[in-house]
Amino acid sequence: MVENITQFIVQELLQKSADYELGQDQELLLSGLVDSLGIMLLVNHISDEFDFEVPPQDVTIENFSTVRILVNYLKSKNVKF
Repeated sequence: MVENITQFIVQELLQKSADYELGQDQELLLSGLVDSLGIMLLVNHISDEFDFEVPPQDVTIENFSTVRILVNYLKSKNVKF
């Protein structure tokens, strides 16, 4: 799951090459790496890849601030990966 989400962020949202290193604890939103449109694309990716609809009230900085936090959120919702 970590690799899938990281790869999506790097290649689709940041439009970087696959060798770009995005740390699991690197701030996504507050650093400006990912904007609100990027978060919506990430939510769609999660729906497509993991068959899980993120409820609108869960699309928050607290749940999407880093890859590690996002993965922990998804695990807490028992998302299958």
